[in-house]
Amino acid sequence: MNKTILILTVLLISTVALAGDILLLKNNMVFEGKVTNIKECEVFFKADRKKYVVPASEISSLKFESPNKKFVLASNVIAEGDSSACVKGASDAKKYHGKIASHIVLGMFLGPYAMIGTAFANPTPEKGERTYTMSDNKELFDDPDYLECYKKKAKRKLIQMEAIGTGIGLTALIILLRDQFE
Repeated sequence: MNKTILILTVLLISTVALAGDILLLKNNMVFEGKVTNIKECEVFFKADRKKYVVPASEISSLKFESPNKKFVLASNVIAEGDSSACVKGASDAKKYHGKIASHIVLGMFLGPYAMIGTAFANPTPEKGERTYTMSDNKELFDDPDYLECYKKKAKRKLIQMEAIGTGIGLTALIILLRDQFE
């Protein structure tokens, strides 16, 4: 009797462990795996030991293994909103915002202060290095969803460049100090 209960319990646990989240794309492709994150109108999904970033505009539905997941609320927000403007805003910021070299230099000389300044900045398509001239989404430059996603992606990109600059600056300082004391 105890062996039967043990075997049934192991089978039940292994079946639950194998179940996963189901992602249905608008082109009717279905994937089973795990949603690892949802942010900025993108779903981060892991299936078959590979990681995917899927724009929310390509997703028809998401079904979660467990309805209590923290991602259920985020997926509902994505489903209710028009994510295409958000996806276009993030894409434009990634492709065209620019100012990479200047933010690396800022990071080298100002370190974390540069990152703090950028965190309080308000990047817009008009302030982007090439966004205003190269973007095909000029009609969305007044759209609040587009602007919010543009701002988040541009800030993240610039802060990453400043972090790289900070690392370069600290490495140079360590090398200089090491040479001084040798």
